[in-house]
Amino acid sequence: SQRMPIECAFGMLAMRWGILWRPLAFKFDRRAALVSALCRLHNICIDAKISIDRADFERRAAEADGQEYVEARFGPNTWT
Repeated sequence: SQRMPIECAFGMLAMRWGILWRPLAFKFDRRAALVSALCRLHNICIDAKISIDRADFERRAAEADGQEYVEARFGPNTWT
């Protein structure tokens, strides 16, 4: 089944592009073009080695939901 790879790919797009965090407010016939453009931009980012910053993603997601973002950092000396 191709369901899992497609869901994983869409998850990567959603992490990178905040427009996918909510239902799309576009006419149905325009959605395919939007997702296609986001896929192409994602591929450009991969080729240019522009990674997805997890902390930045979480901050932007919290702001989009109207919540305050509190960054938690964990490292080798966290528990000493």
